[in-house]
Amino acid sequence: MNKTIIAIDPGVSGGFACQHPGEEVTTENMPRTLRDIVDLLEVMKKDTDVFCIMEKVFGFMPGNGGASAAKFAEHIGALKMALIALKIPHELVLPKKWMDTYVGRIPYPDSLSTKDEHGVKRKGVGPKRKTFRKNFIKAESQRRFPHLKVTLATADALGLLAYAQLHISSQDALPLD
Repeated sequence: MNKTIIAIDPGVSGGFACQHPGEEVTTENMPRTLRDIVDLLEVMKKDTDVFCIMEKVFGFMPGNGGASAAKFAEHIGALKMALIALKIPHELVLPKKWMDTYVGRIPYPDSLSTKDEHGVKRKGVGPKRKTFRKNFIKAESQRRFPHLKVTLATADALGLLAYAQLHISSQDALPLD
């Protein structure tokens, strides 16, 4: 593969994964300021043939209030604008799509089922399922990238990177959807 791939988990607690041709994968936590995001993308871009994949998320996250949703949507918009300003071609991919390729169906334990034995929707399992899913993806990222110190902040970015690598090398054509 002769293309630099940058993968972004766009959450404020997310991260970046990057692979330049012939080099090891590197990761970074999400920078805290807009200037730091631009600076990091400039370093990762490195004046090479580059492509970025970013998780397609929306401004509303269950459990977030209006102010949190607005802040999250602003952050996503800032990431997109940084990619456009730096002329980094990019594609957005839904979480289900990259996760299905990366980890397949997540084996939630019965205690985290969304419905009880009578088919009634359970309340309060959402945050526990998210924690289980995040840790499951982190474990897979640790398995696939043993040379890295994988964190919850960078695990999803590594999954996105692996997804992009698979699609770019197998199809050598974009977009990925």
